[in-house]
Amino acid sequence: MSKANTLKYFLLSQYLEPKTLDEPKKTNTKFKKSIDLDIANFDEKFLQILRAFDSSLLKNGIEISIYGGIFETDLLAIYISKLAKVKFEKEQILDELRSEQTSFEKAFCYKLKLSGDLVFCKNEQSFALKDVNLDDDLTPFFTPNSSDDLFISTAPWAMARLNHLKEISQSDFSKECERIKDKLSIHKEKMKFGKYIKLINDELKSALKTPFCNDFLRLEIKIINPNFKENDSLLNSFFIDDINLLIKFYESGRTHELTDQFLDEGSENKFERLDVRDEQNKRLVRDFFKAEDYPRSAFASDFALNFSQQIAVNNIIKKFKEKSSGIYSVNGAPGTGKTTLLKDVMAEVVTLRAMKLAQMSRHDIFSPVRDSSDKVLYFTLNKELQGYEMVVSSCNNGAVEILSKELSQLKSIGSYAGEIDYFKFIATRLLSADEKTNFGEKSFISKPAWGLFCIPLGSKQNKSNFVFNAINGVKIEKTHSQFEDISKEFKEFIEQDGFLMGLGKYLAAGEGIDDYDEAKEKFNQALHEVNLLFSEIRIKEEELKSINSELINIDKRLDNYNSAKQIEELLKPLIDELDLSKNELEQKVAEANELTKLIDQNEILQEYLSAPPKLSFFIFQQILRTQAFEKYNNEAQKVIEINCQIAEQNLKASKQNSENKEKNEAKLNELKAQITQLEEKILELNTKIDHLNKLNGDFVRRQKLIGRSEELDSFLNGTFNQSNEEIQKSMPFMMELGLDEKFHKTKLFNARIKLFKEALNLHKATIFACKEAVRTNLRALSVIFNDEKMAEKNGLEAKDRREIIKGLFLLTPVVSSTFASFNNTFKELLNGDIGLLLIDEAGQANLTNTLGALLRSNMAVVVGDPLQLEPVVTLPPALNNAILRYCDAKDEFNLLKSSVQLRADKVQNIGTYIKGEGKSIWVGSPLIVHRRCANPMFKISNETTYDDMMILGRSSESKLSDPNIKTEWIDVSSDEWIGNYNKAEGMIVKELLDGKLAKLKDSVKIITPFKDVCKNLKGAGTIHTMQGKEADIVIFVLGGATKGARAWAASTPNLLNVALTRAKEVVYIVGNRENWSNLPYFEVAARKIDKGQI
Repeated sequence: MSKANTLKYFLLSQYLEPKTLDEPKKTNTKFKKSIDLDIANFDEKFLQILRAFDSSLLKNGIEISIYGGIFETDLLAIYISKLAKVKFEKEQILDELRSEQTSFEKAFCYKLKLSGDLVFCKNEQSFALKDVNLDDDLTPFFTPNSSDDLFISTAPWAMARLNHLKEISQSDFSKECERIKDKLSIHKEKMKFGKYIKLINDELKSALKTPFCNDFLRLEIKIINPNFKENDSLLNSFFIDDINLLIKFYESGRTHELTDQFLDEGSENKFERLDVRDEQNKRLVRDFFKAEDYPRSAFASDFALNFSQQIAVNNIIKKFKEKSSGIYSVNGAPGTGKTTLLKDVMAEVVTLRAMKLAQMSRHDIFSPVRDSSDKVLYFTLNKELQGYEMVVSSCNNGAVEILSKELSQLKSIGSYAGEIDYFKFIATRLLSADEKTNFGEKSFISKPAWGLFCIPLGSKQNKSNFVFNAINGVKIEKTHSQFEDISKEFKEFIEQDGFLMGLGKYLAAGEGIDDYDEAKEKFNQALHEVNLLFSEIRIKEEELKSINSELINIDKRLDNYNSAKQIEELLKPLIDELDLSKNELEQKVAEANELTKLIDQNEILQEYLSAPPKLSFFIFQQILRTQAFEKYNNEAQKVIEINCQIAEQNLKASKQNSENKEKNEAKLNELKAQITQLEEKILELNTKIDHLNKLNGDFVRRQKLIGRSEELDSFLNGTFNQSNEEIQKSMPFMMELGLDEKFHKTKLFNARIKLFKEALNLHKATIFACKEAVRTNLRALSVIFNDEKMAEKNGLEAKDRREIIKGLFLLTPVVSSTFASFNNTFKELLNGDIGLLLIDEAGQANLTNTLGALLRSNMAVVVGDPLQLEPVVTLPPALNNAILRYCDAKDEFNLLKSSVQLRADKVQNIGTYIKGEGKSIWVGSPLIVHRRCANPMFKISNETTYDDMMILGRSSESKLSDPNIKTEWIDVSSDEWIGNYNKAEGMIVKELLDGKLAKLKDSVKIITPFKDVCKNLKGAGTIHTMQGKEADIVIFVLGGATKGARAWAASTPNLLNVALTRAKEVVYIVGNRENWSNLPYFEVAARKIDKGQI
């Protein structure tokens, strides 16, 4: 139920956002006057307010606005609180002037705007306004010739249907409005003005069925000024349909990682955060720069990304390539290169799609879709080429406009301007669409572009511009002041009949374009060159990794040894002992050999001594008792006696020999044991000596490895061994220090840009190779953008329009739109259809703004700064808090306290902590090097807002040549106030512009915290309208008539931060120094900026 409660809160906040009103005294001027009244007194009050004008002005004509059903916004809060069964307490805002800036006490149910003929009757005579004498007794009449325009607020309508919220939709409201308007259109007869207004009011009270629509009105009359058109259009929320869409999406049981993350209620602790500024994480941060994680390409720029920018880009692209859904947030203070890093992200996404194209046949890129009669309606893009769609969006119209133009304008590619032509002329025409020549003609080339890289869509006007200034051709006369220049540079676009070709016709002509196969070959070659250079880095990375691993093992082995000398000292006694043992062994072995010989001799002798006596020949004679025997026997007796003596001696000798043998064997065994011991000892000594010799070799090897490691480390990690400032300014692998002590582009830097150029060329060749498919889709797109109902009649249903829009991204890689207009172009897209959503100025974005865009996207890069301006929420705090309680939504989704950037930062695990007021703030992927502002603007911003985290990446001094133009605080003390505007401050600004800044007016912007200053000082803009812009010189007009007004401006560092960081070189603060210098943050400015004078 948690997501359901949150989405219900978001939905109600949009439905119930009241249309609020200033107090009449704050809006009344010479040309505009208003008054609150009861409808019963309408005619009387109408004449009263007319008589308050200078009669000469009335001759210009008037415009009448009736704000009906006036009610206090707190009534909404009280009503909802009762439904929520909680006690309502009227909440106090920061001070009374906070209300003046962002919320108001009174709102209205409807606005009726009238213009045209009104008549005034006297004694049955009728007079036009220009002819009437207002001092007469007159009665105003409404006539059929008068025109009216009715606006109805959703707030009272939704309040009446609060118990059936799920059953209503924005389309129901639109139908109800049309029904009411149709019913009112029948009342066109002439009648008294007051009666007509009462009739309208009664009809609306009956239709809206809400107690908030009553008989109290506000009447406003303005003098028509043809030279000045005030933008007073009123619109209900643009986001109701998308919130309803998301509610139904989740009710169906589906999930979507991007919106799941955004609506996550989990604890921050579940995200394993890596603080990139924490020294303990230095090695983990280094891993972000592995060759495998670098994008293959880079945007065509003369400058490489710095350290923190590259961290962001590498991680974004890694996430994108892994096809991971979810959010990646980037936090960048003003001037830290947020747009620059987005360019590199875009370049790589285009290149990744080019890698797919390079593997395809041209026949596989598009497939025709036919109707029942076999007519081709359009072509669908191959699924393999989808998922690379990029949309840039923001709640800030100015930010979207600036980024769209910056991406495609010629100067954005610097020195590569002559090398890239991605439908250059078509892009130039589109970029110049709103420009005029010096002769007042429609311009075609006053805003040079390099390519059709990004197109602004979203609004009806932008879509129409694309059709008429890009797709379609246009007539140009030879007398046109730009004709000659176009003829020289873009002659292939000029047809014989004097028409400038549009994209459709140019594709049909198709002259001078690389062949598709040739473009593929060039791209693949460029890709190979980049991969080769990255592989060299990767090989070095692997070698360093291997060396470091070996060094770890060596260090383990050498853990107990300090040096090779220590090992030498241990070796010497072992070697000496080994030599002694070897000598002793040699002696023992010699002794053993001698004993072995003796024992062998003992055995031979023993064998001899133990041999039995041989039988005599005469034994036979003895047996036979022959004569011979008898003769012999006598002689033999003597011999036998001798033999007996010998035998007896042999027996003694044998015994002695046996004893000697046993002794020798015992001694030999003893020697053998000694020899074995010696051999074991020698083996042990040899083992020890070998081990020490290896360790000695380890020391030698270690020194060689350390030398190589340092060499590799210097190349791969040299950046990380510098000071933090040097690290942050570094550009690993992209720039190298030359002999001239200057940084130069590396081969890899140039190769990556070349790859991006070839990726664009391949896309362009693809468009021409598939020109029939592209032209068919462009024709269908023209119908869709001009008249959606006609597109449906032509057979293009929602699913068809979805495919055609997705196919557009092959031609124009990036599309931009405000969140308010997002649904106009992308409503047919389904969840995840947009490959990459790029949200700019997310710190200003209300949580409800992004839901539809997030649902339609697969991945989002959220870029902004929560320490710049916060979202503008016109929902009164009391009403907001009542809705929050009624819906039982968590405070972390409180629209008054959060922003898209804060939500994105919560789920981002790569970032840092910045000290805030009383607590640390976690910000995602920080950009740290600031390159816009000189001092003291940089120092003030860094101290007041960024915990001194930022590093100045430019000259600290102003680049303006005039030493008299310098940053100053011009002290103004005056009580001449018109609201929050001080006349004396306005005079100082005029003197500055007419005096020392006269020659630099084009380089000056005037900004202020207060709308009253904008109303009374020509050229001034509020800080909210200036976010995302810059100027060499900024005049910061403080205003602020009351303590409350000043306290509001100084309640956070955000406002001062944005104001000062608009100035690149110089800022002039104009205002009462005493009143402001004791306020938070402004006291830092007063301390660092000297007093000046005109």
